[in-house]
Amino acid sequence: LNDILIPALGCTFNSYSFRVFNRWGELVFSTSDPTSGWNGFYFNKPSLMGTYVWFLEYEGEEHDFLLTEQLRGNVTLLR
Repeated sequence: LNDILIPALGCTFNSYSFRVFNRWGELVFSTSDPTSGWNGFYFNKPSLMGTYVWFLEYEGEEHDFLLTEQLRGNVTLLR
């Protein structure tokens, strides 16, 4: 349950960037594919438990409206 961190948005994307950083600011995951998410691994090894920061930047369209957002938050990885 909750094995993959993936933003849930309901629009058609023109551009998309989702990144996850560890507590030292090191990039542990990055994707431009809205169907791809972070599985808690870094270099094919399980990441340490703790708090990670995520950033989401996208441009999209929904009901003929252009959406541009930059969102951020944190997630706690438990094993």
